[in-house]
Amino acid sequence: MWGNARRDEARWGGCEQQWQDNERLAATSGGRLVDASFAALHETFAGMLEDIRARYLLTYYPTNPTPGWHALEVKLTRGHANVTARRGYWVETARSPR
Repeated sequence: MWGNARRDEARWGGCEQQWQDNERLAATSGGRLVDASFAALHETFAGMLEDIRARYLLTYYPTNPTPGWHALEVKLTRGHANVTARRGYWVETARSPR
C-alpha cells in the first residue's frame, strides 16, 4: 500500500494521530506513507522510482493455513540491503459451501 497525504496539513490541522495511523497501516501492508505536498513531490517521486528499480517479489503459500493472523519476517542471509515487507497475513475462517 502506498498512501499519500500532506503531512504539514495533518500536523498543523490537529490530525497528527491520523497521520500516525496511516503510517502504521502502510507499514503493516509493506508500503509507506509519503508526503504529497507540492514542495515534496520531486523528492517523493524520486524515492518511489528508486524503490521500483530495486525491488524483488517473493511469494509464500502456507501448506496448511489456519484462520487468524500470521506474522512474517523477511531477512537476508548475506549482503546488506533494506527489506520492506508486510508484517504478516490474515487467513479467514473457512466458509460453508452454498
